[in-house]
Amino acid sequence: WSVKRILDLFELYKQKTVPLFAFTFESIDTELLRDIETFIHDEHSLFEKHPDIYLAVPDSRPPKQRGRNRTNKIFRYLRTVILWAVEEKQTDIVSIPKFNISQDVYGTPYYITIEERNTLYQKDLSEQPQLAIQRDIFVFHCLIGCRVGDLLRMKKNSVIDNAIEYVPRKTKEGRPITVRVPLNATAKEILNRYAKNEGDRLLPFISEQNYNYAIKDMFAAAGLKRMVTVINPTSGEEEKRNKGNDNNYGCIDRTNNNSDTGN
Repeated sequence: WSVKRILDLFELYKQKTVPLFAFTFESIDTELLRDIETFIHDEHSLFEKHPDIYLAVPDSRPPKQRGRNRTNKIFRYLRTVILWAVEEKQTDIVSIPKFNISQDVYGTPYYITIEERNTLYQKDLSEQPQLAIQRDIFVFHCLIGCRVGDLLRMKKNSVIDNAIEYVPRKTKEGRPITVRVPLNATAKEILNRYAKNEGDRLLPFISEQNYNYAIKDMFAAAGLKRMVTVINPTSGEEEKRNKGNDNNYGCIDRTNNNSDTGN
């Protein structure tokens, strides 16, 4: 999805009841913003009721139901575009109307144990070499305990004196903090395995979304199955899931984070 495509679809949808409607920055008011937010959240059902507007703005996949967090994320992108237009004087409006975006809802993350991590690392994935690579990256990720966005930006020169050093993206805009994480034997073993890879990336990363898919596949391949209680990100309801089929996990088992077998 993109903000532009969503606004194109919203405009066509709005024209069902207001034939002359056209989305412009000057037309923005609180009511219109609320209508857009509702459209983003309900788009999956509107697709079934008004398939003609999706023929006019085609996509390779029909829209799926979005949870509150995904709706909020898209709406924050929209707000950024509007603020840019105001600051760059691309519109005559001087500010956008006051509009509160709902708070994101997250379930409590759960953590894999050191034993589960070691089982995953020791699993023979030689028949699935690409999955084995992402398994190594995931185990390394567990050992340094950073956000996935920071992990994917790491370069070979992030390794300094047997430690990883980086500035978390979250702190860059405020009070930049350099984080230094000593590397244990397993982390060094993984880095050495891919040291001769071309380019300056620390490890052979793939996209964040495909990385998430790979994590599910590696958990299944290693037979790691544990039922946990999570919040469904779409419905907001509690449900039971197999840990290997959900991404609401943490890598860190804090019971032994200073040992060579810990994080």
